Formats: sequence, C-alpha cells, structure tokens
Amino acid sequence: LLLARWIVPRMVHGGAADLEGRTLLALGLLSVFVALATRAGLPAITGAFLAGVALSALPVAGTLRAALVPLTDFARALFFTALGAAIPLPTGGELLRALLLVGLIVVVTVPLVAALAEANGYSARTGLLSGLLLAQTSELSLVLTLEGVQAGHLEPSVFVVVALVTLMTMALTPFLSQEGVVFRLLRWHPLQRRIPRVVVPDDGVLLLGCGSNGLVLLDLLILGGHDVTVVEQDPAVVEELREAGIRVIHGDAGEAKVLRMAAPDRARVVLSTLRRVTDNAPILERVRGRVPVLVRVLESAESEWVRRAGGVPIDFSEATADAFMAWWEEEGARLGSETA
Repeated sequence: LLLARWIVPRMVHGGAADLEGRTLLALGLLSVFVALATRAGLPAITGAFLAGVALSALPVAGTLRAALVPLTDFARALFFTALGAAIPLPTGGELLRALLLVGLIVVVTVPLVAALAEANGYSARTGLLSGLLLAQTSELSLVLTLEGVQAGHLEPSVFVVVALVTLMTMALTPFLSQEGVVFRLLRWHPLQRRIPRVVVPDDGVLLLGCGSNGLVLLDLLILGGHDVTVVEQDPAVVEELREAGIRVIHGDAGEAKVLRMAAPDRARVVLSTLRRVTDNAPILERVRGRVPVLVRVLESAESEWVRRAGGVPIDFSEATADAFMAWWEEEGARLGSETA
C-alpha cells in the first residue's frame, strides 16, 4: 500500500523519464518483491502479484504492460513448454474427469454470471458475454495445484486433471465468446430483463453510450437546445440521467428490442461512443445510410470498418493522447511540489 500510494508514483515520475527507464524500474520492483516473498517462505508468484498491485494503480501501467508484451509472451511460452514436459500422458479416467469439469464450469458459470449481471441492471447480452469470458480457469490454478503437489497435500493425478481443464477452457474461450454464440444464446434465453417503455420523438439526437466521452457530448447537446435520447446499459449512469431529467433507454444498443424502441432510423443524427466499434453494426444496418451515424474510433482500421458499414468515423486518438499528456504533466508537477 505504501509503494502504490507514495513511493512508486514518485519513482516513476522522478526516477525514469522514458519508457525504457520505467520498464527497467518495473522489472526491478518485480525482482525485489519476488525476492522478499521467497525470503519470507512464500511462493514467488505471491511477490509477483503484489508487485503488479503496486504498479497497477498508475495510468502508466498500460504503457508498461504494452512494453512488457514481448517478455511476457516469451515467459508464457516457456511456462507452457515446461508444463507440457512435466505432465504425463493422461489416463482415460483423468481425461474423463477433466471433460466433466470443463462442462461443469461452462454450464454453471455462464447462467450464474448472466443472472447476477441482469439482477444488477445489465443487459442480457452483456451478462452472457461476461459469463462466457469467465468460463475458464487460469494459470494461477496450475501454480496453486503444483504447490499443493510439491507440499504433499495433493496427488499428482489432481495436477494432471487441473492442467487439462485449464488448457481446455483457455482453448474454448475464444470460440465461446464470439458474437454469433452470444446471439444464439440470447434466442434461447428464457427470462430477459424487461426494458421500461420510452417514447422517442422523431428528428431528435440519439446518443449511444454515456461514459466519460458521452457525458461531454450530452452536456454540449443540451446546452445547444437539442432534444437528446440516450441509450446506456450501466445502471448507475442510467439512474443519474433519469434524476437529471434526461430521456434514457436502459439497455444494450445492439439488442433488437432496444433498437426498436430507440428508432435510430427516425433520428436526425446518431452519435455513438460505444467501446467496441463492431457493436454499431446493428445500428448501421438498420439506418442503411438514411441517417448520419457518427462513430467514435481510436485507430485507422476501425475508421475503415465504419466507412464500409456506412457510418462516419470520428477519430478520438489524438484527443485522447493530448488529454493523457496534460494529465501526466499536471500529476508530475503535483508530485514534485509535494516532494519539495
């Protein structure tokens, strides 16, 4: 906590001016944490985890993560190669147990996560997608099981089964979380959350997504006297907008019933700040060029996709970079004044 709150921010701002220096600093902190954990008789992964916690509070963590990708890819390749060499060929019983556990993880996790998400106000599609993405075990389960085997608390066969389950669920996740799978599950979903009826007037402005960027747009539109309807799936944001008297549809902009209620084909203009550009496909297909759809993008590939789909891409990458650099200079000046 001390490192995350006071020490690491000052070290990053004052001790490493470039990305290479910050990367070396992060690796040095990682080594220190691992050494301390080993000295305390704890697994090395405990120290690595705590080092990540100390660094994750900084916005620069995203930059560090990108810089460390080649190293992590190399380490991951070594990890799975060593894992494959350590695991004997599974017996029929071990393989059967692993398959049963994989089925249990998928069958239990997906509806459970979806139900919890919908109970807290999120859309059915978001709940199902979250459940599909979480229907896997991770490398941490392998490390913990291996520690148990080395300590004599678990049989080696248990490690084989856990390793098989981890590899199978990791391999299945990219296929299970595809949009096509989510939409098929939506058709079979028996109890989807009901969306309160909202009457949307013609020739208004339709705003899809009301996060940080969407709120700025909403303020400008209201100050300009425009009639705005917002589509948002975050229940906390929806509640705030309703309290402020803003017309809002609580739901996922990609769902058919939400689109029917929002009626983008009757709007004067559609403004989209959805996180995933491909989520705009149903809207663009529905309006078919009859209504201008302005879509926020962050890279050239997204811009090309929006143009091909009939929308107008609005590149936010430069504005995002400028905002980040302004924050970084302000935060560095604040830390420097506190140190002085």
